[in-house]
Amino acid sequence: MEISSISKHTNNSGDSGDSKLPTREQQLFVGTFISLSWQLLVVVLVPFIGGHLLDQRLGTTPLWTIIGLSLALSLAALTTYRAYKTVSSSNKDTK
Repeated sequence: MEISSISKHTNNSGDSGDSKLPTREQQLFVGTFISLSWQLLVVVLVPFIGGHLLDQRLGTTPLWTIIGLSLALSLAALTTYRAYKTVSSSNKDTK
């Protein structure tokens, strides 16, 4: 989950530098958490809805929904941890 860096733009207007471009760390932080939101959407909804649909089809009402929810929570924790590691390792590299 590497984010390509945005090339630096020069300020040709002659300003004193009032408009700041985001730093690489800020870009990585924002990009990581935008990516995290989509990943969480998938890893939570797919197992939960899949478990619910299995329960409807098999007639085992709470069983597969609970299993899907447990899987969704585990995958959400893993996904969040991976995003945290990406951001924290980036901070260590720049210091």
